[in-house]
Amino acid sequence: MRDQYLNKLTERFSEQFPGLDHSTVRMIAALSNTYHILRSVMERAFSIYGITPQSMDVLLALYVMKDRRCLLGEIGELLIRSPACLTEYLNQPDETRAVLDGGWFRTGDLATLSVDGLVRIVGRKKEIILRGGYTVAAGEVEAVLMTHPEVAEAAVIGVPHAELGEEIRAYVALRPGARTAAEDIVAWCKARVANYKYPREVRLCADLPRGPTGKVDKARLPA
Repeated sequence: MRDQYLNKLTERFSEQFPGLDHSTVRMIAALSNTYHILRSVMERAFSIYGITPQSMDVLLALYVMKDRRCLLGEIGELLIRSPACLTEYLNQPDETRAVLDGGWFRTGDLATLSVDGLVRIVGRKKEIILRGGYTVAAGEVEAVLMTHPEVAEAAVIGVPHAELGEEIRAYVALRPGARTAAEDIVAWCKARVANYKYPREVRLCADLPRGPTGKVDKARLPA
């Protein structure tokens, strides 16, 4: 019976997340099932002993700075509050203080919140670019570049700028046979993002350097 339920749940998750492989989807379904069973058992126990529990749901918050929450559509760091969150890194007090803040877990992920309540991850906090007082998530610009039909890979970084603090530079590897010029990609990206977000410089590369995990190693991008 349990396997039948898990199979049905896996099927539903596969419809919602068509880009994920079957094993990953099944793992998500299994964890989801476990969480709801655990929640049901705990809520039942609380009711028996007459204790009113705090909300067991996962709470999310987006902060631009420590003391200011994001406005709709504004990029900020994603914070999570949940009974399932860690309480500490074992024997690592400095690391624990860096990620736990008043019961909130700082994920290091940058995200935006839409009007309908959807959270969209746009990058990592350590990959933020500060251009002329504006916050730009490198991952967001990379995602736009990757929608260009002739772009195979893209990596975006901030480079020092005397007046703006940082300027946006993109490294792009084109698909075989592509003839797009760097200035064409700049213009193409400019038409699809806010004026302060598009890369003023695009460097075309045969490929992008990668680390042991397969992710682009931005530290090894040519200067």
